[in-house]
Amino acid sequence: MFQLLVLDDEVMIGELVCAYLRSVKISAFGCATLQEASRFLDSFSQKGAQVDLLIVDFGLEGGMNGRDAARYLLELNPGMKTLYMTGRSEDSREKTMEHVLYKPFQMDELMQKIREMFPV
Repeated sequence: MFQLLVLDDEVMIGELVCAYLRSVKISAFGCATLQEASRFLDSFSQKGAQVDLLIVDFGLEGGMNGRDAARYLLELNPGMKTLYMTGRSEDSREKTMEHVLYKPFQMDELMQKIREMFPV
């Protein structure tokens, strides 16, 4: 089964994204902090499971941006792809952000990005 992890310090956005993904039968777990996401990935990997996609907000609170959070979490789950969300146009200049979704976005835009990253 396809597994997603959503990391957004704006809890409402993370919950909305997860609720939508679950409504279209995609397993999604939301986290508001890097520590919570790290604990989730650790417990998930102990069960022999992997997360396929990390959806992460680029502008996280606490001094770490989404790119740095993704690098850290990829060490725990190396095969995971990353989709960044951002509401700031200046984040688009980040060369390491191959897959970006700009806030505000429609859920069909989210699904289009996921399909691009995981073609059937």
